[in-house]
Amino acid sequence: MALNRISFEIFSECCTVAYGYNVLIIVPTGSFSKKKRARLGLELGPLVFLNHSQSPIAKFPVLPSRSSGGKPDIIGTYRSCEWTFRTHINDTYYRDVPYHRVETIVEVTTKPGLAAINGAANCLHRLQQARPDRPGCYALCGQPTGFQVLYASPLGIKIVTALTPWDDLHALCDYVRSLYDPPWQHFTYDPTISWSERSFFSSARWTIKMTGQDYTGARILFVGYPWGSRTTVFSLKDGSYEATTLKEHFVSLYRPYDEAQLLIIIHADGDFPGIVRLVSAEYVKRNGKVIKFTDRDTGETRLKRRLAFADTGVGLEHARSVNDLLMTFYDALEGERRNILHRDMSLNNILMYPKRSPRKEGNWLESFPPLVDDILAGYQRTPDQRVPRCLLIDCDHAAKLVDDDEDKSGTPMYIARAVSAGEVYHCSVGAARYTQMPLLSERARALYVKLHGEDRYSKYNDDSGAERFHGGVPRTGDEEELEKIAEGIPFYHRWEYDAESVFWSMYSILLRVLPAGHVDDNKRIVSSLKNAWKTLEDHCIPSTRDSYFVDMRFLVARRRAAFLAPFPPSMQDVAALLFEIFRHVRPSYALMSTPPPFEDHLHEAMQRLILDYLVEHEDNPVPLTPGVLREPVRKKQHAIPRDNDTSDEDHEQATTGTKRKRSLRDCAEPTKPSKSPRRS
Repeated sequence: MALNRISFEIFSECCTVAYGYNVLIIVPTGSFSKKKRARLGLELGPLVFLNHSQSPIAKFPVLPSRSSGGKPDIIGTYRSCEWTFRTHINDTYYRDVPYHRVETIVEVTTKPGLAAINGAANCLHRLQQARPDRPGCYALCGQPTGFQVLYASPLGIKIVTALTPWDDLHALCDYVRSLYDPPWQHFTYDPTISWSERSFFSSARWTIKMTGQDYTGARILFVGYPWGSRTTVFSLKDGSYEATTLKEHFVSLYRPYDEAQLLIIIHADGDFPGIVRLVSAEYVKRNGKVIKFTDRDTGETRLKRRLAFADTGVGLEHARSVNDLLMTFYDALEGERRNILHRDMSLNNILMYPKRSPRKEGNWLESFPPLVDDILAGYQRTPDQRVPRCLLIDCDHAAKLVDDDEDKSGTPMYIARAVSAGEVYHCSVGAARYTQMPLLSERARALYVKLHGEDRYSKYNDDSGAERFHGGVPRTGDEEELEKIAEGIPFYHRWEYDAESVFWSMYSILLRVLPAGHVDDNKRIVSSLKNAWKTLEDHCIPSTRDSYFVDMRFLVARRRAAFLAPFPPSMQDVAALLFEIFRHVRPSYALMSTPPPFEDHLHEAMQRLILDYLVEHEDNPVPLTPGVLREPVRKKQHAIPRDNDTSDEDHEQATTGTKRKRSLRDCAEPTKPSKSPRRS
């Protein structure tokens, strides 16, 4: 797709170019109408290009992950405040320009090839995350023989010009003109969202317009992977709105799930505890038309959608104690047992310390079973008192009932092994090593039975003398026989797969939380932490069912001593709990000759083990340092997506992990883009 063309002669007549203090100022001076000036954003002043090569861009809206957005050589911003963010270092470069003021970046290298493109991709990755008001943006990549222009959007990064010699001023003018007046296919501006600063160069606050309501003072709470769904979540703090959280993302035109409709169904009979409630949902429009991106080569189409929710919470990294985390996961498991398949459980989709909007009317679903606080208190609280410990969000892939499908969506780090492989799991390492349903300690059992009754406790138990595990009967045979049997078993998303994703989420956060007063100065523990995190972080989803694939995550529990090694001394008890849970998560229950009779059997086993721990450690919870995580010190490169890659519906990245559908791109080295289209 070409840039907006403009002849150099016309450009010279309608623009002014000035140099000084390493600043290039390009000012359109033509007689634009007031309407067109507003559309081109010229009220903010002309664009200026600043040398920012010695400093990263400032004020990224959320806690950055270890992967940095790099230090762009040159940034483009508006002149209205150019002199105010100058920092005099021999008058050679600028620093501390905030992300929300950056419109474009220029990356230049002395090396030919992909170096400049990959450098620009790193910067565009962060820039698109930090600018929800810019659906697309440009970058210019330079090397000794010439330059290329990139355009980034939810469809990925496209090379829109071939390698062009530096003396081709017409092409350079095309790039500059397109920053002001992009081609109709290139959306660079969303008029329904804008930023402001409470104080000069402070973090951005966002004003977001939805039908019938303008939300002001919103702060970015979460940013997803910029190429794909590109999810952004905003938090509203002042309490004057019915909504407390806003979410926008680019949904596939052909997506099989509608999050808004599902939430309406879930809460139809009363507010379902632990599931976020919907206030409103709509497609985002510009000039009366939905903001839409279509890839002409692949046919992929994405539309911008915005939702308002009446509940909010904080990330699991803000836990005040290990007990608080375990209580959050207990209630998350209980919520899943109420005929809700989330199908994308991950660290980023479970919040804790939930808060309800005081302006959103609604009553709790009275038929909901006891929550963890009810069980520990020994009585069932009134509906108004029964606030759950968790808040499940991002229900894009959820289902009210079990569907016989082959949906393989999920986040690689947390996805169940069978879902990742797209077939019944039959790996000989642990697939047929079953463990009987755990029994509760005397005190925990008394609390459980008091609220759930003896019948529920008994129906999940295994007879001690019988060869039954979770009520199921294992198959016998060697690895080859089991593999043939597994190939003939239809794959669908089973309840235990969601439970397994909860386990990986538990393991991931408990591995990283920092006990109060703890310092990671033990080299053996730090090395074990690094290895364990690498195993999780490097997991990818195979592109096809026939791909060579070995899920290495089972290695984290190959031996009890190795499993406990990454955890600090004060967390050895909770590490032992996780190891016991994994003994129940590890087997392939679908491979049994007689499967477990109750679909929520794994949820029951996990909840029993968590309850036992909570009862035993009720008086001595492990305190944590909220908002601080242990750092395994790994860095990743944000390589440019290939021109012929298709971004999937749930192709997102949080500050930890990358959400993809079945793609090998996670495993691949940065590769050379396909041949660039000719500049037209």
